[in-house]
Amino acid sequence: MPVYDTICAITTPAGVSAVGMIKISGPSALSIVDRIFVPMRKSSPLSRTEGYRMVYGHFVDHRSGEMIDDGMALVYRAPHSYTGEEMVELTLHGSPLILSLVIEQLCDVGARVAERGEFTRRAVLAGKLTLGGAEAVNDVIMATNRSALRMSLTQMTGRFGTRIAELRDGLIRIASLLELELDFSEEDVNFVSRPELLQSCEALRSEVLSLSESYRKGEAVKRGIPIAIVGSPNVGKSTLLNNLLGEDRAIVSDVEGTTRDTIEGHLFIDGQEFRLIDTAGLRETEDPVESLGISRTLSEVGRALLILWMVDPRETTDAVDEVWRKLTDGVPEVVVLLNKSDETTLEERTRMTSHLTSLGVREVVEITGRVLGEAKKVTDLLHRHFANLVVAEGEVVVSNLRQAMALRRAADGLSRVAEGLRSDQPTVLLAQDLREATAAMGEVIGDVVTEDLLDSIFANFCIGK
Repeated sequence: MPVYDTICAITTPAGVSAVGMIKISGPSALSIVDRIFVPMRKSSPLSRTEGYRMVYGHFVDHRSGEMIDDGMALVYRAPHSYTGEEMVELTLHGSPLILSLVIEQLCDVGARVAERGEFTRRAVLAGKLTLGGAEAVNDVIMATNRSALRMSLTQMTGRFGTRIAELRDGLIRIASLLELELDFSEEDVNFVSRPELLQSCEALRSEVLSLSESYRKGEAVKRGIPIAIVGSPNVGKSTLLNNLLGEDRAIVSDVEGTTRDTIEGHLFIDGQEFRLIDTAGLRETEDPVESLGISRTLSEVGRALLILWMVDPRETTDAVDEVWRKLTDGVPEVVVLLNKSDETTLEERTRMTSHLTSLGVREVVEITGRVLGEAKKVTDLLHRHFANLVVAEGEVVVSNLRQAMALRRAADGLSRVAEGLRSDQPTVLLAQDLREATAAMGEVIGDVVTEDLLDSIFANFCIGK
């Protein structure tokens, strides 16, 4: 492990609280804290305290000896700490003034303020965490729903890394056989039959590709499942959003084109998080501001996992057809909410349902969006559609784009190997593609790491983690 200087940081959020925490890590952590912390048992300084022991004492100004606060110091001895270094965690009163004074004292006697994610970065370089596990630490902190927490804990506790390592080991076994053939190329020896090798490559590719594609699920779980509410102007989109959220989030008006930008709200249903996006009404317009809102609507439609298309049964079929044309280009599943059922006749609703079915719409749900009780129809619909997006305990799901792209490169490399086997390519070409696939798998868990990659990942961390 590289030798570093000693860093410190406040690990609790900004603001007044009952308790605040400061973390110190590095080769001089204990001796630095000794200079500003006086244990009640003065014969036992922290530098002579065993690991996993908590000591009560006073925090003082190292120059004057004036008391700043009282509190606890928890000692961790290397390598049995989060970073693998000597570490101390200070627990004191959560006054921003007290915390800043203690940080100032620590820096005066030899520490420096940590950079973003520096504690976790040191843990990775010390081998205490895989790179995927480190990314999961941040995801655990940022988790907003139970499924996101389960997914992050699976990565942080090593199950994700274990699965990736198993797949990588399979790649290495195949690659080693091909490398061996290269060593004996003059003797024209095959150490494994080509059909057997092809079968192994295709099986591995299928698993790697499946993991890569789980990123879409992971992203939806982590950030909330995106649901776009679309339709013509004045069909009740904003009213429905307000009723689902239980608050007046969007302005509701009888004037067409009131909503000119996307409005987002978060809804939790049985532990699942949904991002509901109210959008500008879809219609032909020469108003430049409204046109920009419609453009943003179509952009959100492309990112949504489900479209809730609100339709007024009294709309003309031409108006409905115009919206449908805008929705059919690369859009996921569409569910029609036939709104205002309390204001329309059965004949109007039947006529519109028949027309929507003829367009290819598979599901039409009649609602009265302005009635609070009707929102349950929509929440039940969302829960039913995304029941498979619940992450089970221990389920391995890719949670970030970096991992997904590395897995995709590995799958592409295996595809080239399979194609090369079918076309009887030379072993040297097959071996090169396998090397690239193996390296890509190593990137996922951090066996292949660059400084730029670490900088990119830890730039998103908080200072104290």
